[in-house]
Amino acid sequence: MSDCFKYLGMLLDRNLNLHNAAEEALKPCLAGMARIRSFAHQHQIQNRLHAYIWLFKTYVVPAGMYASQLWATPYLQQGTEMQNCIQKWLLRFLRSILGVRTSTPSWSVLRECGMEPIQFNWFRACARLYNSLTHCNSPLLHKVFCADISLSHRNPSCWTSHLLLATNGLLHAHKFQHCIRTANPLDLSQLVVDLRTRHLAYWRLFSSYHPRDINSRRMTYHHWSALPARNAHVTYSPYVLPKYFYLDLPKHIVRNVARFRLRVHTLNIERATWDHSIPPSCNLCDAQDEVQDEQHAIFKCTHPGICNLRLKYASLFSGPLLPLAHPTSRMAPYLPASHHVRSYDMFGFLNQNNNRLYPFLHELLNFFEQASSQSF
Repeated sequence: MSDCFKYLGMLLDRNLNLHNAAEEALKPCLAGMARIRSFAHQHQIQNRLHAYIWLFKTYVVPAGMYASQLWATPYLQQGTEMQNCIQKWLLRFLRSILGVRTSTPSWSVLRECGMEPIQFNWFRACARLYNSLTHCNSPLLHKVFCADISLSHRNPSCWTSHLLLATNGLLHAHKFQHCIRTANPLDLSQLVVDLRTRHLAYWRLFSSYHPRDINSRRMTYHHWSALPARNAHVTYSPYVLPKYFYLDLPKHIVRNVARFRLRVHTLNIERATWDHSIPPSCNLCDAQDEVQDEQHAIFKCTHPGICNLRLKYASLFSGPLLPLAHPTSRMAPYLPASHHVRSYDMFGFLNQNNNRLYPFLHELLNFFEQASSQSF
């Protein structure tokens, strides 16, 4: 006698363990990842990240949707977005195409790739199933549906209970919960907007401080690198892809750009987080700056190699708020006074419309990595 069996593609066991069903649903996702890797290699589009993301959304994400209206309900609550096996494997794939470490913050990876948590897709599918049950033409199915609603008052593990818990944190949670308890249809458009708003609220935690006040990868990414999120809308994602996703850049440059933007590099501010014997200050120059972070590397470091690199890519520093060299550097006397501005616009620099930005970041990161292993 078998302990489990498949029904309409969903794995069921004698205990109705939904986690086993989720693990079974992971298999087509992995197959989809393998297919698009093969397709990208065959058509030589490995370096076109926007094409990778398009294929990912088209073939991999739908593969993790089959029967999710039933087994995905435990993963719909606020705070569980990254706790299921399918989302973890999707993030693993995205990290691999960016070339960043597994410790890269999950929310930052999704935002960089213009993706939303797959929880969004599951929640919308569950809401559509719920709405179809409210006006189904089968008397038996409607009675089962109403019985599950009644059971939700006493059993926290039933389908309706999961759906009720999932609405916590939504702007119109009380309205949705009332509809569910009275078997009335949900406003799907409002639900989608509220769910996207709930996901966007994650980044509000990092809006109150400056990246130099608190050493945080996600805060630094949110303030300095990430493109602004659009308002929550029914028809489109609030996240957009950065420009380098659309360029045919070599893989090693893409990797260093992603590492720099997501703060998974080897500058001292990051190295000090895992090796407390390394001070976060810069050991390559005498600039009056307390840390060797992204801002210091781009604008403030006075090492001759970095100053020469700024001169090589002078077009990147042509704006009024983008100084070419630190005023205390040996290069400063030979530069126009307009380049001695002390205002450092990190977001404007990292998101400027100049394709030379990406080889500059690549060379900059390589220089610091090589210099950190030598004595100056």
